[in-house]
Amino acid sequence: MFCYREQNDEIGWINWLTEAKGNIKHEEDDRQKRLGEMNDELANIENPMKDEIDTCTYLISVCNTLKIRSGLVEDSEKVAKEMQEELAKAANKERLDKMISMNKVQAGSIKPREEEMVCIGNKGGKKNKKRKVVKQEAGNDYEEPFLLDIVTVQKFSKIRLAPPILPTDLDDKITEIEAAQVAFIANGRSGLES
Repeated sequence: MFCYREQNDEIGWINWLTEAKGNIKHEEDDRQKRLGEMNDELANIENPMKDEIDTCTYLISVCNTLKIRSGLVEDSEKVAKEMQEELAKAANKERLDKMISMNKVQAGSIKPREEEMVCIGNKGGKKNKKRKVVKQEAGNDYEEPFLLDIVTVQKFSKIRLAPPILPTDLDDKITEIEAAQVAFIANGRSGLES
């Protein structure tokens, strides 16, 4: 009779250990699943310094625009348009030369009658009343400071940088803004991980 009770207790003990082991394993699996979900959520969370990062991107584009306006960098669209116009002129000239060589078009010259018409004219008419442009003397070489709007200045203060004053400051300022942007990205990530 006691053997039966001991065997029953031993079977109960083994069943309890098996259940406890299953529960522990199940809890560990749930814990790993929750950690994975939290890491996924952490990866999908926006950087808390997103405004500063966007501001840096905006200010880099403003500085690049100022470089183009001040003449430090040629505008790629303007250069492309000039090249396209030059190619069109060259193609027209080539076509005209080909037509002249085939005697389809005669080379033009000013006729004597047209020369007379060009010379005739009265000296009256409106006088040119444009303002005279004062040229800068060679001894006074200085660069004009930028005129930035208040919004741009506020954006520079938001990322704790001084706005550029002269066109020569633009390259240094762009590198400073890029460094600040990298710092904002790193600081935002470290803030999320802690």
